[in-house]
Amino acid sequence: MYASSAFRIPFQTLLEHGAPLAMTTKLDKTLKREIDIDGQPYTVTISPEGVKLTQKGFRKGREMAWRSLWQGGTEEGSGGMSG
Repeated sequence: MYASSAFRIPFQTLLEHGAPLAMTTKLDKTLKREIDIDGQPYTVTISPEGVKLTQKGFRKGREMAWRSLWQGGTEEGSGGMSG
């Protein structure tokens, strides 16, 4: 088994030499980050349920459940956002 297909370093070699392994972290709590779209601040909220984009200073935004995103669905709600 290989830890990285790009470099083909055997997994056991990485363990023996104490090299850090790049692994993803389970999303078990809500994370919020601020982004800028056309000069306006927005809050991106990522949770185990899905993702939400809200214009700063507004309560409602656009949100989408992970399953809907994967299946190519549309967002739920559209309040608080223009454009």
